[in-house]
Amino acid sequence: MELTSQQLEMLALVSREPVTKLFGTPREEWPAIVRAQVMAINSSMDRSPREGNETLFHFFPKLMYLADFPTEMRDRIENYAFDLAPDLRVLASVDNPQTVETLTTSERLRPFGGWAGAYPRLLDNLRALPAPHHVVQDRIHVWISADDDFYGATRVLILEELLAKVDDPFSEYGVLVVMPTRNLLGALVIRSFEDTVTGVSRLLNYAAGQFAQRPGPLVPHVYYQASANATLQQLTYPTDDKVQVHVTGAFETMISRLLPQ
Repeated sequence: MELTSQQLEMLALVSREPVTKLFGTPREEWPAIVRAQVMAINSSMDRSPREGNETLFHFFPKLMYLADFPTEMRDRIENYAFDLAPDLRVLASVDNPQTVETLTTSERLRPFGGWAGAYPRLLDNLRALPAPHHVVQDRIHVWISADDDFYGATRVLILEELLAKVDDPFSEYGVLVVMPTRNLLGALVIRSFEDTVTGVSRLLNYAAGQFAQRPGPLVPHVYYQASANATLQQLTYPTDDKVQVHVTGAFETMISRLLPQ
């Protein structure tokens, strides 16, 4: 079974069983996996779209890595998404039984009042989802959702609320964040200079391992969020066989405040 690049892009954008499921599966089983998912997508498209209140209850924000977008979509993405980080975008999506439909035109958002009207509803629905499993080790918090949950990492949009619930509130120095897969969110609240030194390394190792091993890989980088709802600043950059940490901007300013005088 041959798929065009456009069909593969569609599969990657909407499927609950992403193309990454093929990795680790015997090649002879690939056609059946892809065929079953394409049939599910076609079936979803054949059905009438959700309407009115039904759509509103299945309307969620979805976090995506910019490099995963088809090239022709990137030029107009600012019309239907916002920048969470230079390499990450938040889009609206409709969660259907077999697929997650990402809304990739401004026209699709018009019934919701455009992005400004849609965003509060997206966040309300995200908050209403079942709470992810929470674990903490050496002050690093990890929220873990089911493997087929597209919105685990997206909970970074309500990170301040999540931290408050586990009695480790956002500090004046900000938070280190990782989102290695679509269903994982990790964070370390910065309270000392040591947190910046050891925290980046610990979170980087965690993110790299999860990104390589778990379904739904998203991004292996470590980010810094200076305050609640602030744009994320990417700190780690892979170069050949190593990773560089860029100490610039808001992250550099914060470190200068924490340095022993």
